[in-house]
Amino acid sequence: MALHMICGRSHSGKSAYILDTINELIKQNKKIVLVVPEQFAHIAEKRLLKRVVYILDDSLEITSFNRLAMRTRDMAGDMRTGIITPTGKSLVMSQVIESTQLEYFKSSCEQPGFVDTCINCISEFKKYNVDSEQLSKISNKIDNDVLRFKLNDLNKIYCAYDEAILNKYIDTDDILDILFNHLCNNDFYSDRVFLFDEFSTFIPQEERIISQLINKCQDVYITLCMDKDLTSELFIPTITTYNKLVDLCKVNHYKLCDTIWLDATYYSSELISFTEKNLFKYPTNLYNGPTDDLILKKAQNPYNEVDNAARHILKLVRSGMRYKDVCIICSDINRYNHIFRNIFPKYNIPFFMDEKSPVFSHHIVLFVLNAIDVYLNNYSYESIFNFIKAGFNNIDAVCVSLLDNFILKTNISKNTWFDDERWNTIIENYEALQKEKDVICDIRNKYIIPLAMFHNKIKGKTSAINCVECLYEYLTDIKLS
Repeated sequence: MALHMICGRSHSGKSAYILDTINELIKQNKKIVLVVPEQFAHIAEKRLLKRVVYILDDSLEITSFNRLAMRTRDMAGDMRTGIITPTGKSLVMSQVIESTQLEYFKSSCEQPGFVDTCINCISEFKKYNVDSEQLSKISNKIDNDVLRFKLNDLNKIYCAYDEAILNKYIDTDDILDILFNHLCNNDFYSDRVFLFDEFSTFIPQEERIISQLINKCQDVYITLCMDKDLTSELFIPTITTYNKLVDLCKVNHYKLCDTIWLDATYYSSELISFTEKNLFKYPTNLYNGPTDDLILKKAQNPYNEVDNAARHILKLVRSGMRYKDVCIICSDINRYNHIFRNIFPKYNIPFFMDEKSPVFSHHIVLFVLNAIDVYLNNYSYESIFNFIKAGFNNIDAVCVSLLDNFILKTNISKNTWFDDERWNTIIENYEALQKEKDVICDIRNKYIIPLAMFHNKIKGKTSAINCVECLYEYLTDIKLS
């Protein structure tokens, strides 16, 4: 029950220290939870697989705050499942604003964007642990009439919104509060060691959770990217976080171990290392070595900027570098997204855009869901054709049309797809060219029969592992790529 902080500048070995700590803890048969920001989960898993010697079942978990909250809810038996969507939020908020008697915002509530502004405002209140009572106390102390009226209206909207979703939905901004309450009332993680990596700041909701974990679990390790000089302006956000964690331990009388400061640098380039240490540092220092590792270019617009980057990548590849060794970092990926997709194909540069996309828009996911829908909907006309048109069956439009006409005319049932005798009878009596009949039979043999074999394997099976194994075998058999 102690807090350990590992601090150092960029590339000083903080993540490596965490991985070495995990290795030692695994040898001691400790149970470990590594918490990282949502977007770092995949990178953390790759690092662990390369660095950690062995991992026992249930000994190590990589998660984020939100996923930890969902897991804890399951452990606590919290049966509330209706997490409200952004669209649902907008609908509920619109109804709340219409039914609430507002004073200051009475004329503003019908303006475009007012609903979104209220949603964002309430979201901020929840993230920073500001509740209705606090708003009331603050508004009563304010002499400025305009500000007081604004806070009173926001408080009315806040209370009405919470009342509207109470016992019906879970707001995504309440998930961390639910996690905090479960941690207060239970000892789910008393045998765990928690490690936090790649964070620079924590919102108040997360700080409360960390406080409970320090109090109830075995140990907590947190890495922070900062300089030992606590007056450095470059690291003000991280230094603020560091001071908050120190104060948190003092106020709650938690054990705070000596901070571990890492001074080493692991940059392969001396110039990059010098730049990192002297960036925004005054008075400035002069670098006298070779500067080939750092190139500054000025472009007229984002299009020219990406074009110059593409040319430079080709130059690096021709000199022996591989495409996978090149990384492009943008301040705003949405602004450059369409430019990359336009320019890189012209230079035949393969690339991967690290951006979030809805899982249900992925072709393979749609194919798998359609394959399961056929089973759930008892081989209905709609489910069969959604599966056939999923994009991985390599069936052209003419063949799909032939199959469509065949099903509509024969009104074929589920059992007929599998019964060779009944199938042959229907095919023989079906009025069409022999070539067209062969195409229909070919579709059945290639796509429907393998699908039916997969369905038979999972029929009556309740084990998720069995279903996943059968699905994997099916995808392998049809050579899905």
